[in-house]
Amino acid sequence: MKFSVTVSTAVLILLVQFPVLGVSPTGGYGQVSVKKWADDRKSAFSFTFDDGLMSQYTYAAPLLDSYGFKGTFFIISASMTDELPGIWRYGTWDQFRSMSVDGHEIGSHTVTHPDLTTLAIGDTTTDSTLLFELYQSKKTIEQKIPSQKCITIAYPMNAANTNVRNETALFYEAGRAGSNIPMDSAIADSGFYKIGAKEEQFNTPRNSTQDDLDELQDFETYEQSSVTDGNWGMLMAHDVVPFSQITNSLLQITWYPMSTEWLTSLCQWLKPRSDSNEVWVETMGNITRYMKEREQVQDTVTSETDTQIQINATDNLNDAIYNYPLTVDITVPPDWESAYVIQGSRTDSVNTIAAGNSTYVRTKIIPDGGILTLNKRIKPTGVVDVNSAPRIYSLEQNYPNPFNPSTRIRYSIPFESNVRITVFNILGEAVRELTNGMHGVGTYEVSFNSLGISSGVYFYSVAATSIDGKQSFRETKKMIVMK
Repeated sequence: MKFSVTVSTAVLILLVQFPVLGVSPTGGYGQVSVKKWADDRKSAFSFTFDDGLMSQYTYAAPLLDSYGFKGTFFIISASMTDELPGIWRYGTWDQFRSMSVDGHEIGSHTVTHPDLTTLAIGDTTTDSTLLFELYQSKKTIEQKIPSQKCITIAYPMNAANTNVRNETALFYEAGRAGSNIPMDSAIADSGFYKIGAKEEQFNTPRNSTQDDLDELQDFETYEQSSVTDGNWGMLMAHDVVPFSQITNSLLQITWYPMSTEWLTSLCQWLKPRSDSNEVWVETMGNITRYMKEREQVQDTVTSETDTQIQINATDNLNDAIYNYPLTVDITVPPDWESAYVIQGSRTDSVNTIAAGNSTYVRTKIIPDGGILTLNKRIKPTGVVDVNSAPRIYSLEQNYPNPFNPSTRIRYSIPFESNVRITVFNILGEAVRELTNGMHGVGTYEVSFNSLGISSGVYFYSVAATSIDGKQSFRETKKMIVMK
């Protein structure tokens, strides 16, 4: 393995995708190794869907949600409407706003879906020019869906040349076309504007789901090669409907419609590989964030004692966009058995891992997210282990979920705190307050009964502030009432 480094008195900078090493000023601990993919998974994968079709809201996004996956949806901004009936099979802004709240990425497919290679460069205010199509679609999407930045684009008809890619880089962090080969794990710079996704072009006749099995096997072969090589695979899809609607979809001249049965089979193939850390399934935007941060991050060990290590990780990227946590291994003294990790408002408790002559912890770090502090977890002798009490605020996923009529929510409080837990509907309106008052240190459970509210998606949020005002915590999770 060859890599290039530049050394200063206390900083070791890694180039490309290899480990970033933070050199300690004293004992040599605090060396940081950035994992190639999040959570040290072997490969990466993204679901992408073009055009902003209503079927993606109705069928594709809920299907992905049921497996814990999130997708990237590229919309044609001029085809979206504020309400139904919409234009042809296109969706509404409310539908795609809802998808963004659920964690799906909304990207651009330009304003009107032209072949960008045929357009004059023009400017951002002149209709039917390249810059207009690139800029105005991004601007509209961010105005209509302000909860996230629009940082990726899918080139209409997969058409892009050097001019298109160069202008795209003015507004976006990555551009996607088509390809039957997974992306290399070490793409960089202009390579992010040559990303390719595999599209299955289903053969006719399509009289039953069995007729689509050859395309399923073809895609699984493609993705297995990505897993084997540790690369980034990607699916390109358009209309997604139950197989019983495929014929009608074809009559409306949709582009190679995909059946929900086919997409379900692919998710079923991916799920065990995701659970076993073979595949990291994430949006195109977040994988782009991770890869660019991985290439740019520099770290410095700012202080080190026998019981504490502090590290400052930085990059030269736009912090408003690049704030995705990197998975890292950090070396610690061999007598550490576990550690508390603190960066900003985020805290974590991790056990150490022994590998050869090294001892390390695996955790997450956000470049430019402030000093990351590792504290050795010390167990007292001859008394009760005070570390058995919660050391971090946490909010668990409700169980069961989906539920009817009731579910349970567990949460942990590490300091005496004022705690409030509230349930909201999808419009952000409070529908129930579950608790509001002072809590001592401990782990709690509260029940929520859906009596009096309708089926649908709801959110529960915990807000906690320590009694001395020095610590605070806020987190929100989604739950589903199914009556």
